[in-house]
Amino acid sequence: MMRKELIANISDSREMLAQSMRFIHESLSSLKLGDVELTHAELMSEESLVRLLEHADFTKIDRIRISVRKFLGNVSITIHIPGQEFGFNERMTEPLNPGEDFSPDSLEAMQNIFLRSFSPNLKYRHSGKYNVIHIKAVRSAYSALWRTLGALVSAVITGLLLRMYAPENVSMFLSNNVFELVRDVFMNLMKMCAIPVVLFSTALCLAEIGSLSGFRKTGAKLMRHFLMSQVIGVTVGAVLVIVFRTGAGSNLVAAAQEVSSSALSARQIVMSFIPENIVEPITSTNMIQLMVLAVLLGLAMGASGAKIMRSVFHELNDIFMKMTEFFMGMIPLVVFSSVASMIITAGVSTILSVAGIFFTTMAGFALMNVIYCLLVKFTASLNPFTMYRKSLAAIMTAFSTCSTSAALPDSMRASEAMGISSKLYSFALPFGASLNKNAFCLNLTVIVMGAANMYGVKLSAGAIITLCVSIILIAPGTSWAPVAAFSMLMSQAGVPLEAIGLVLGIYTLLDMADTVTNCMGTLSSTLIVAASENMLDREEYSKP
Repeated sequence: MMRKELIANISDSREMLAQSMRFIHESLSSLKLGDVELTHAELMSEESLVRLLEHADFTKIDRIRISVRKFLGNVSITIHIPGQEFGFNERMTEPLNPGEDFSPDSLEAMQNIFLRSFSPNLKYRHSGKYNVIHIKAVRSAYSALWRTLGALVSAVITGLLLRMYAPENVSMFLSNNVFELVRDVFMNLMKMCAIPVVLFSTALCLAEIGSLSGFRKTGAKLMRHFLMSQVIGVTVGAVLVIVFRTGAGSNLVAAAQEVSSSALSARQIVMSFIPENIVEPITSTNMIQLMVLAVLLGLAMGASGAKIMRSVFHELNDIFMKMTEFFMGMIPLVVFSSVASMIITAGVSTILSVAGIFFTTMAGFALMNVIYCLLVKFTASLNPFTMYRKSLAAIMTAFSTCSTSAALPDSMRASEAMGISSKLYSFALPFGASLNKNAFCLNLTVIVMGAANMYGVKLSAGAIITLCVSIILIAPGTSWAPVAAFSMLMSQAGVPLEAIGLVLGIYTLLDMADTVTNCMGTLSSTLIVAASENMLDREEYSKP
């Protein structure tokens, strides 16, 4: 463990900012951080310092405190500055300066979107007389992966030993009363958080989009491309599962049922989307109705400028995301319990079904990247391999960190090297990091439909379409908490929630390729829009 601390009492805010950034830069550099990690950490630190100094109060306390700590490969920065509590997410001082065409309100909304792209790594609180920011500058790239893989291997060995050598009554007792208990407790905790996470995060995203009064032609094109890429994601996922019958062949048993909406009339289908009151979607866990409620709340907040309500939603969203983060720490234990129980009760066929879900999803990611290449080639008349060549640093960062926000600095440098106007990419990339979750859509589709096949749950054409629509709607708001998304979607599809435990062991591996595909989807959309809006220097793009 290593810790460095700066205590400064300079009264001039500009000098204080300069000294603080020097300390942070020197401290992080001494830890041998890579260029990407260093840039990302400094960007978050500078934005945070600007916000805190704007609301600083040095009348009673004339010093600030900054600490940089490294522990088990993780690097964090904590900043204490005296001042009154304020809404950290309400407004940022430093503009992104995307151009003259955007109004002050649009700038503010764009800056909030930029800040939200950092939200998983940046937490604000008020403690005593201090405003405090805690920044996760570097997450150990493989700690979660190794913990999950270790739990997976241990579970396979434990399950096989119990199945082969332990008396049946002993192994079944452990499976029913220990392993399944751990799994079921975790599923209930995640299901408890799923609804508020979806409701508040989706409403907030739409509220900030609704504030973009200057967000017209270019922004609309970006939104269309992001939506199209998510539609492509769910379509590719659904087609692959249907063609290869992913997950089928397992001997798992669920209550046989067919989830169908084909018997409903068009009027009944439309009316089923509209909640009778604001409580019903929450109590009934009706995904479509919940998303309708979130959309209406978000658009209304954006149109009305209801800053107090938006601040309340931010606080509630942070609370439930923090709860979800606590529960996610249980994942290695849940993976161990679920896989051990699966081997004891189901055997090799279930393991092969889970492996089928993994390889189908990876094939889907590869196909998505092929589609990006085709879109860049035939809609922008550009060589797609140039885009990938100039994006290698962003690809490696996304793969190693499983974070599109961590890859933002590299994505911006790649956009600049491709000749994309900074006016476009300075907004489009953070916007896409928050909202464009095309690969996550594919991931959810394959896992939920594959789990349905594992348990013999038949999904009709109408049910598959409804499921895909739900995935497109909830993906941007639940990418930080995938288990919450799984729990809601599997409940909608009639799949037992215990299926989540079976796929958690492979999700950490899938998340790496998922993040790369999301990152490239956003870059390709930005490139295509830049080409169509004359915001691309084609000569710069063609340079080696």
